[in-house]
Amino acid sequence: MDDLERKHFMKTLAVFKCYKNYALNKVKKQALIYDKLSENHKALIPDFLFNISKIKQCIENNNKFIDFILANSKGEIFEEENPLTQRDETIENGDQGDAGVKTRFSITNMDVERINSVLKQFVRDWSSLGEIERKQSYEPVVNEIKQIFSPSDRKLSDIKILVPGAGLGRLAWELANAGFSCQGNEWSLYMLLPAYFILNFPFQTTVFRRYTWDCVATVYFIDTAHNILEYLDTIWNILVPGGYWINFGPLLYHFADIPGEDSIELAYADLKKAINLKGFELVKEELNIHSSFTQDPNSMLHYHYKCVFNVFRKPLLKSN
Repeated sequence: MDDLERKHFMKTLAVFKCYKNYALNKVKKQALIYDKLSENHKALIPDFLFNISKIKQCIENNNKFIDFILANSKGEIFEEENPLTQRDETIENGDQGDAGVKTRFSITNMDVERINSVLKQFVRDWSSLGEIERKQSYEPVVNEIKQIFSPSDRKLSDIKILVPGAGLGRLAWELANAGFSCQGNEWSLYMLLPAYFILNFPFQTTVFRRYTWDCVATVYFIDTAHNILEYLDTIWNILVPGGYWINFGPLLYHFADIPGEDSIELAYADLKKAINLKGFELVKEELNIHSSFTQDPNSMLHYHYKCVFNVFRKPLLKSN
C-alpha cells in the first residue's frame, strides 16, 4: 500500500467517524430554529422536541453500528496491511472542516453525506424495509440467471458470475447463496468497509478471483461510467463466448453536469444500438419497469425510475 492509498483509507475512516457530529449538528440547527419561534407557533407543534430527541437516539444507534463495522474490519481487505489499526490517528490536531469535526483531513459535508448513502444502502440491501426494492431490481436478475443456467446441464458452482458495482454485496450474496460461483467488484472504500463487515461477520463467504465469466450481472450500474462505451468493452472482454450479460436499471449518468468530469450520455436507443454493434445478441428486453432506490417508505418524497431489463448474449463466434 503506497502513501496515497493509505491517506485515502485513513480519510475514509475519518469520514465515518465524523458521521455522529455531522448528523447531530444538523439536528441542533433545527432545534435552534425552533427556539426562535413564537410561543404560539411552538404550541402548534407540541411533539417537535420529542421527535428531535428520537432522531438523536437514531443517530446514536447509527453511530454504534458504524463503530461496530470499523471494529470488525480485518486486514484481508487491505491485503493484510490494515490501516484501521491506526484509527486513533484519524481524528487529531487539525482544522475543523465543513463537517464540524476536527481532523487532520479536509472533510466536507459532501464527504459525510456518503455515510448517509451507505446507511440507506444497508436498509435497501439488508433490512426488511428494503425487501420491496430488492424484489424490483435483484429478483428479476437472479431468476433470469437461474433459468439460463440449469443445474441439470452444469454444476452451478462451476458457473462464474461477476457483479460489478456490487455496493454492499446483496446481489452477489444472493447469487452465491443460490449455488453459483460469484464475485462482487466494488471500487469505493465507503462501500467496501461495510460490505466486508456484513458479508464476513455474520456469514462465511468465499472470495473467487476470475478473469473470464459465464455471466455478468449489472443492477443500477452501467450509468456510473464517465464513458459507458468503455463498460461495453470490458463486459465483452471478460465474458466467455456464449456468456450472458444481464442488466437492470435506469440511465441516470452519475457524472452528468459535474464540473470537471467528462460524461458520455447516450439515450437508451443509442446505447442499445452500440451494444448491438459491439456484437451482443439481444435475448430479452423489458421497458418502463418502475423501480425505486434507497427510498424511505415513510417519506412523502419518493423518486421512481423507469428502468430497462435486458439479457444480452456474447455469441459463440463473433459475427463481425
